Amino acid sequence: MEYSKKANKSHAILKVGFSLAEVLLALTIIGVIAAMTIPTLVTNIQERIIITRLQKVYVELDKAYQAAVLTYGKPSRWGFTTNSTADKDTGNHNLEDVFWERMLPFMKYVSYDPSANQALEGKKWNIYHLWDKTLAPNRFLPSVQMEDGVYFAPFWTVSLNCKSGNFSNEANACGTFAVDLNGISGPNVEGRDVFHFILTQDGIVPTGDRKTGNKELNFKEYCVKPDKKPQGRGCTAWVIYNSNMDYLRCGCKLNENNEEECLGWDEKLKCD
Repeated sequence: MEYSKKANKSHAILKVGFSLAEVLLALTIIGVIAAMTIPTLVTNIQERIIITRLQKVYVELDKAYQAAVLTYGKPSRWGFTTNSTADKDTGNHNLEDVFWERMLPFMKYVSYDPSANQALEGKKWNIYHLWDKTLAPNRFLPSVQMEDGVYFAPFWTVSLNCKSGNFSNEANACGTFAVDLNGISGPNVEGRDVFHFILTQDGIVPTGDRKTGNKELNFKEYCVKPDKKPQGRGCTAWVIYNSNMDYLRCGCKLNENNEEECLGWDEKLKCD
């Protein structure tokens, strides 16, 4: 009698469990869900890291610029004498990069090579356009290495007296420079981890800012539009001010009336 009761109890416990087929089905469903959600989660985390790092870079650049202006005056008085002339194979530049000479005393950096051909030798890497992934004409030449692994390229002078109107509705641009937020590790794509800034008489401006209007490197033509080169060079301000990289997913698309709708400063600021 005792044995019969134990047998019945064990049989009842076994009936509560799951069959092998049920376990395998559950694992399959979990695997499918994970395959669908994990890549999105990883992408979101990676983008958040890029956004936060770029915003930090901009804050540090602005602080250094303000300190440099107090020390040396407005950029038009910094002593720009020549354009940086870079060879994409050798990476040779003029030996005095006035912009970084004025900025670096107020920044925390690890190494600086004005020619991008000495202290940072061997760390030149290719960069790519955002949409078609074609090779950009010049390699990224790291001139400044920061403590957090961020690299800055040499400064490219466009106006010795800071009176260029190429990049802004206000004709006060001095030149441009780029930053690679994670160095050679990649993806080394403009608008993903490589971003551009403009030095003006009134401050350092991220490309694609409202002030650029329809000038070079504006957001709509040089970030969300895949048919304009250099693709990705107008994305910087969007990431900094809107804290998103939604142009990677819904930059431009056709609506139900077959009309093109794009993200924009006076339109949508994020995906629906």
